[in-house]
Amino acid sequence: MVRKRKPGGGRKPKLGTAMRSKLTVRMPDDLRDQLEAAALKRDRGLSDELHARLRLSFDKERERKRDPATRHLCNLVAVIARQVQFMAKPKSTSKEWQQDPFTFRTFKIAVAKVLDTLEPPGKIPPPTIVAPGIPEPFEDPETVAQFVANKVLRNLLNARLRTKEERAAKVRDLVRFIEGDREPSWPGSAEEARLSDSISEFIETEESITYLLEQARAYLKPTPKKRADR
Repeated sequence: MVRKRKPGGGRKPKLGTAMRSKLTVRMPDDLRDQLEAAALKRDRGLSDELHARLRLSFDKERERKRDPATRHLCNLVAVIARQVQFMAKPKSTSKEWQQDPFTFRTFKIAVAKVLDTLEPPGKIPPPTIVAPGIPEPFEDPETVAQFVANKVLRNLLNARLRTKEERAAKVRDLVRFIEGDREPSWPGSAEEARLSDSISEFIETEESITYLLEQARAYLKPTPKKRADR
């Protein structure tokens, strides 16, 4: 049976969902039924469900391109989380394991112990002394880890997908920055086009990370007071 929608019908996108272009898609009725059931289960519109699943397919494609060590370590952390949910009994009334202090602390300790076991043997050389009594900060694991953790948490709290216009402006700015004082080749040169394509791919990767951070923020609901240096 062919469904017809009234002009302007359908659930409106939720706040924060930027609709940039329209695309008419035909699909089998059984596939649409599955899509509608999934959207209803997650309390979102059909378009939002379709967008999420399309983005997930691209994320999985990028995941396959990710370096094997990162992919397998992420899988290992997921296995630890499942084991914690199965074995650790929550001590609070929270329905979600990651919101219960006992189960979350159990997960945190288990991840640390597994990573301690997997840490490669060998000594880390002391940092280079750049001035009397001043070591090179980014040759110290603790300093680098603190910087990375603070950056990830800051981005987790503030991540926002760029609009199409903002992405284009970012590409232009980076191209001009990389070209620096060289004779400008914009617009039209093959070199400029290659550079622009390379930067666009980099921006797309950034956007994928931002999307994941947005999803994590919506689910985990972090607060500004939860800082990595505490």
